[in-house]
Parts: sequence; C-alpha cells; structure tokens
Amino acid sequence: MDKSEIINFINCNNTCVLAMNNYNCPYAVPMYYDVCFQNDRIFFIMKSKSFGKKMHYMNNNENVCLVIWNQDTSTSVIVYGIACCENSNCYNETTLKVKAFEITGRKFYC
Repeated sequence: MDKSEIINFINCNNTCVLAMNNYNCPYAVPMYYDVCFQNDRIFFIMKSKSFGKKMHYMNNNENVCLVIWNQDTSTSVIVYGIACCENSNCYNETTLKVKAFEITGRKFYC
C-alpha cells in the first residue's frame, strides 16, 4: 500500500490491537483510537484506565505496536511507535498518545 492508501485506511477505521512487551512477556489488547496529524507526524490517541497491566508494561517499555485490520477487505496496517501517557484526572483515566515512527500496510489476496 502507498502512503495515501495507508492514511485513508487509518482514517476509515477506529479499532486496533495495541501490543506491548515487558521483560520478554508480550501483551496485546483491543482498543479504539482517534488519529491526529501534526507536522507530517501521525499520532494515535486512545483512552485507558490509569492503572493496570497496560500502564505497568508501558512504564517499563514505551515501544508499542498497533495492528489495524479489516477482515472484509483483507487489509492490514502495522504501526510501530512510542507511547506516552497523559493523565486527565477524571475517573482515573489516562490518554495514551502513540507517536508513529514506522507504518506499513498490506492488502492480502487469496
């Protein structure tokens, strides 16, 4: 997929799997995301509780991977990025902001 196809695919979807790693132990969870474009950079914004396994993993390793896919079109995008947490101070909620540094996309044909 070229860059415009990847951007279009990201904009047309809103769910992903967020994958993390902590001391060689992987952890992946489904998440909803919003996307933000700033100065030729792509950021994925997600909401989470400010405690729990996700926060523990990201405190120890900020490198994450997002997988976005569409089963109907056999298309997927993989995002490698750096996550940071921004506390919102309401209902123990945290905003996760993933700054993408590599994005690849593929359409699979059967």
